Amino acid sequence: MKKLLISLLVSSVVIWPLQGMTEPGKGSNKGQQGGEHSEMRKQSEIKEQHRKQEQTYKEQQQGDKQQEQLREQDRERVRQHQDESQGMTQQRERKAEQDQKELGQGSEQGQKSRENRKKWWQFWGED
Repeated sequence: MKKLLISLLVSSVVIWPLQGMTEPGKGSNKGQQGGEHSEMRKQSEIKEQHRKQEQTYKEQQQGDKQQEQLREQDRERVRQHQDESQGMTQQRERKAEQDQKELGQGSEQGQKSRENRKKWWQFWGED
């Protein structure tokens, strides 16, 4: 009886560690489960990378749209400035024509007074 019990203990101690030393794909499913787990982990990492790339692409698209809007605003400001400059030029031309028209009108006394009169914007410049 003692021999039988000792032989069972020794055989169980020897066989127990050998059970885990099976070839991959044979024996227990522990190797397959580990492979499936790592495969799932890789797939989730790939999905995460893909999501990040999409987010980066969307941010770049938004940045490009904002830059284009800023460029368009700058172009509009330049157009407005050019329009204002043209308006000022036209106003100066009209004023010059008006001054020329005034020279030939009215009495001699009025013409002399207009020639000697200083314009308010020339008051500080010429003495």
